[in-house]
Amino acid sequence: MSEKPAELKASRKKLDEIDEQIVTLFEKRMEISEDVARWKIANGMQVLDRKREKEKLHTLADLATSDFNRRGITELYEQIMAISRKRQYQMMDEAKALHNLPFIKVDHLVTEKTKVVYPGAAGSYSEAAMKQFFGRDIKNFSVASFRDAMTAIEEGAADYAVLPIENSTAGIVSQNYDLLNEFENYIVGEQIIPIRHCLMGVPGTTDGGAPLLAGGVHGKQRVCRAEGGRGSRHHRGRHRKPVCGRDLWPSDHQRGREPGGE
Repeated sequence: MSEKPAELKASRKKLDEIDEQIVTLFEKRMEISEDVARWKIANGMQVLDRKREKEKLHTLADLATSDFNRRGITELYEQIMAISRKRQYQMMDEAKALHNLPFIKVDHLVTEKTKVVYPGAAGSYSEAAMKQFFGRDIKNFSVASFRDAMTAIEEGAADYAVLPIENSTAGIVSQNYDLLNEFENYIVGEQIIPIRHCLMGVPGTTDGGAPLLAGGVHGKQRVCRAEGGRGSRHHRGRHRKPVCGRDLWPSDHQRGREPGGE
């Protein structure tokens, strides 16, 4: 393997130096966040201040110089604030100061009456995550949207909801962060599952020339993607030409079923 160009080495060195500074500043920020937590504990205040966080995100995003960076800053600080809240909740728990929060202590997450809701259709990744976390025999039902799942908990139709929070391709699912701020629901567990996508087409379909894909798929007249999706399928669809249209589907699973007419 040839030696990396000097320009690349120099750029990576600069990135390393910046990353070290970011880590130092992050730890300093966490120290100050702990000071804030101590004040909240002493004064009986709750951790989450939705108005403050919303204003802060807007202010920070306005400091960025492009739309891409504004979105990146927003996503970055949503994560940082979530980490800060997590630490503050830990400190409140250590100080026995969680009694003012709307938490219900339970001995076990799952009982004979536990019912779980998930968004999407049977066979979706949300259903797979639910079965891995709660077991295949858990009582469950599906709803059309993330909001419907959160509403099911609020109305008592379900005890828990399984919702995607982030993935390694598209990043965080910002809609669910917004819903966590809107509803008085809390994260009580985590399940990580591998996501394996397939780009599908109807055999025999051509683009009037060479096939777009190898391996028995002979082209596509249309690329479908889930609404809001920014994952690998959408990325592939944008870069394989010609694309005659792009349909939006409410979920990956429904989009995947469409070519066969099911």
